[in-house]
Amino acid sequence: FFGSCVVRAALPSSNRTGGRLPACPLSHPRRRGRHAGMTNGPQDNRAQGVLASYSSANFILSRKEYRQRATFNHWQLKDLVCCPDNPDEVYYTDHTTVYCHNTRTGEHTDVLQLDYHPTAITVGHGYVCAVGSDSAMTVRCLRTGGVLFSGKCSTTINNSCIVRKHGEDDLRLMVCLNEEKIRVYSLPSMMSITDIPVNTQVNYCDVSPDGRLLVAVGDDHSLYVYEVHGYNYIFMDQIKAYDDCSFSCCFSPDGLHCTAASQDGTIVIFRVLDNKFVHTSVIKGFKSTGQTVAQAIKYCRAVKYSPLKGIDLIAFTESTSYIHILDVLKPENHQTIRVAPNNEETDICGLCFSPDSRYLYVALQDRLVQLEVDLAARRCRPAGCYL
Repeated sequence: FFGSCVVRAALPSSNRTGGRLPACPLSHPRRRGRHAGMTNGPQDNRAQGVLASYSSANFILSRKEYRQRATFNHWQLKDLVCCPDNPDEVYYTDHTTVYCHNTRTGEHTDVLQLDYHPTAITVGHGYVCAVGSDSAMTVRCLRTGGVLFSGKCSTTINNSCIVRKHGEDDLRLMVCLNEEKIRVYSLPSMMSITDIPVNTQVNYCDVSPDGRLLVAVGDDHSLYVYEVHGYNYIFMDQIKAYDDCSFSCCFSPDGLHCTAASQDGTIVIFRVLDNKFVHTSVIKGFKSTGQTVAQAIKYCRAVKYSPLKGIDLIAFTESTSYIHILDVLKPENHQTIRVAPNNEETDICGLCFSPDSRYLYVALQDRLVQLEVDLAARRCRPAGCYL
């Protein structure tokens, strides 16, 4: 199942901090919701030409910033921003509230009020779900506003949640638990379908676009692969992929690739062929000038695949300040972007692509960053290049 083709990307050794990113002069940075004395409009850095990039490639056209603050609850669980339907609408958490911010109109609304600080959220297919460290879960229908579930779904921390189609009319909510299982519900009924046993505390999972495969990552060093048959999830393989725990994984929109990100600073890309995971690329270590090998290890927290077929970009976060974008088909083409101001270490609460892959949104504790992807350049690449 595990192919022998391994590519280790050789990154440039130049300093990655690049040009200076101007700090946002935020007033009242600890207030929730709208900040006093500030507008919700964007700050456009195109005139200054600053992308703060350390790169062997450039995938970004422009950058804007919005005065929306995000928060997180667990220092390792940082996947708290979503852009599921409208490219201009971004969902994120601020303490106990899930907000939706429209970057075009400036409209800012709260969509889910909680009595706990969520460890993760997901928004998609007309539903918003939040889970918490005290086993709490809340599910709401965005169309009707009705709450489908509010209570406890486990006995310990809930690490993440996703909503995925398993067929044309089969929508499921999947919650990754510290109890070494994935709990699966049917939407909108919230009927419990099954518990999928995993041989580790489960931090994240994803389902292939055709609904045939499930992958999961957790507190060990493996990627777990399951085949989906109706309500049954059949264990297929456990692939040793990195040297520390993992908190994120995802499929490509065509189902041909699967990616996992590890806390040891490793990104592993798998090629999926006939339900087998073959050929891999390994991208490990993001080193700045003057750093030792130990200092160069950066925690990878969240990894996302561009949702539009044919764009083939992966974006992933470090725990603070930096994000990375790379070409799946040529992983040596790698761009590092500092999203925090220079000389500051700012926690990143998550990142996501817009559904058309035009924007990459990064939620920080003091701002929301919008990066515009150069889609025209991605569409003009030579055809026939695959891992």
